[in-house]
Amino acid sequence: MKKRIISTLFCLCIGFCAVACSSDDSDLVTKLVTEPYEETADVTQDTNGESVSVATEMPENEATSTAPSGETVAVTDDGVYDATLMANDKDNAGAADENGQVRCITYNTSLTDDAFYLEGVYGYHTAEGQDTTSTSENGIYSFKIDDNTQFSMGASGGTDSIPKDIFRKNLASCANSGIKLAVTVQGGVATKIEICA
Repeated sequence: MKKRIISTLFCLCIGFCAVACSSDDSDLVTKLVTEPYEETADVTQDTNGESVSVATEMPENEATSTAPSGETVAVTDDGVYDATLMANDKDNAGAADENGQVRCITYNTSLTDDAFYLEGVYGYHTAEGQDTTSTSENGIYSFKIDDNTQFSMGASGGTDSIPKDIFRKNLASCANSGIKLAVTVQGGVATKIEICA
């Protein structure tokens, strides 16, 4: 688990660096960030006390590729919906923070072939960069996705699209990270889903 978190944080760092790089360098950085991690190495010690690297396959997180059970509300209004990824903070979703603002927390997310699901409380903005105009109740919300939906990870608005399967793995790795998740909806369909700083 530590290695997955470290790998994800490393990818985020590279993504942030890509924003500051020139266009020639950003293609290389984008390639590094979006290449799937097929293997990780576990270091163990043999009987002589020497370190030995053993490759193990990274497990697929099945929980993020199935729809949640329970009553789901379809989100179709145009705008930007955001929440903080905090899997271990379910009890504070919708509670007021120290400034009296509603805590927009998602404690579970799922990405299937045709929908993205968010469990928790989201903030609604009429457009990116605008103030929050409303917040949801604590519940399960579905966002329709299609082949044109873009998935990205990194600095807000400054990253290229990544494949859905890589986004799904990164989403699972960031489940309790405190990083912002944003979903942009246009015409009833999520056009962009991003994990951003």
